[in-house]
Amino acid sequence: MPGNALEALAGLAGRRQESGRICPADADISGMPPTLIQVGSH
Repeated sequence: MPGNALEALAGLAGRRQESGRICPADADISGMPPTLIQVGSH
């Protein structure tokens, strides 16, 4: 179900851009992908 997670991230990113405000939930999710990318690059 990785596709669902990616869709959820994309949906939240789009909503955040539309609202122009960063919600705590968005900030939490925004902090996750960089961590996953760092782990993957190692």
